[in-house]
Amino acid sequence: MEETVEDLLEKSKTEEKHKNYNQAIIHLEKARMLDEYNKDVNIALSRLYMIVGKPIQGLEIILHLNHYDKDPDYLLQLSNIYLTMQRFQEAENLLLQALDIQKTAPLYNNLAVVMMRLNKGEQAVLYLYESLQLNDTNPNTYFNLATYYETQKDISKSEQVLKKARSKCETAEIDDRLIRVLLHLHKPDEASQIVQEGLSRFPDATALVVAKARILLDQGHHEDALLWIADVSTKKILPRQLEQTLLDLKLEALSRLARFDQALGVIDHLLQNPKANPLYLLKKANLLVFKGDYKGAIQILSDSLKRSDFPPNLRQDAVLMLRDIEIVNWQKFVEFLYMDPNFQNDFLENPFQAVERRGIILPLNNIQRIVDDIKKQRGAGYVTSQQGVS
Repeated sequence: MEETVEDLLEKSKTEEKHKNYNQAIIHLEKARMLDEYNKDVNIALSRLYMIVGKPIQGLEIILHLNHYDKDPDYLLQLSNIYLTMQRFQEAENLLLQALDIQKTAPLYNNLAVVMMRLNKGEQAVLYLYESLQLNDTNPNTYFNLATYYETQKDISKSEQVLKKARSKCETAEIDDRLIRVLLHLHKPDEASQIVQEGLSRFPDATALVVAKARILLDQGHHEDALLWIADVSTKKILPRQLEQTLLDLKLEALSRLARFDQALGVIDHLLQNPKANPLYLLKKANLLVFKGDYKGAIQILSDSLKRSDFPPNLRQDAVLMLRDIEIVNWQKFVEFLYMDPNFQNDFLENPFQAVERRGIILPLNNIQRIVDDIKKQRGAGYVTSQQGVS
């Protein structure tokens, strides 16, 4: 039986629900071939092209429906595209035009977003409250309102907004946002309670899984954080991004517990990914410093600095780390030189072996220069002592 436009629209919605956006687009393109000017098809297709990062295609499709220029849905989608393209004034004009035709919560919400982009915060807040008057179950409106108060440094007001949102529309995203605000306000116990309640309703919510691990770390329960991460990791196959985040948190917990060998194992696992963040190289060098393996740390930092693709900001950090390592080793050298009676003789007999045996790493040319200086001082001291004998 041949598929109808309605069949393809339903298939597209199913694929979109599972975030299979490209497959959803394929269904809509087929539907568009059956009914070129179908409003629902074209608006949905335009929106999906925006989601996959192709706003120009989305704009072309929506402009093809120019005979719908008095339709609020058409004007809303066109304004969304202009908003994405940072054409804020055009987006504002379209939304005001749509509101003259019909007042809806999405129109007020999006107009508020435009106002915030145009640095008209007070006006944006008015539109957000207008949106909530028409529909108080849209999480995006609460998110936008909370964002405004956070930009004004009124975190307590953001907390109030998100708590009201939680009472009106239960989503994992609202729980996660509220948890972040509570942690910012130093309310870890309340944040922990929200996590537990959220996970009971949304056990697979990535944000809440991560939030629980972060809260345990913030509370100093590092072993519990490791147990939670292990429990989550063994129950099911994790999305790549979640696995990466949990490994980062595991690395943090192990580092705080001074279990450096295990932490290094996590970093080595992360570095197996060809696209691994080069920041892990600095983290590995730092762990080696904590272990006292200055030679290994210097090797990693030196190799990183030789890479042409090493980011400039990390390059600067690597240079500073090398400087700090050298300072620490000079301090150790001076301590041994004055506190260890055998060190000076060992150093003169075999300088490189003497410093290596004591875990000191110094540039080779500096070691030889110190040997020469000590020998000169000893020679001068011998001559002076002979001249003083009568």
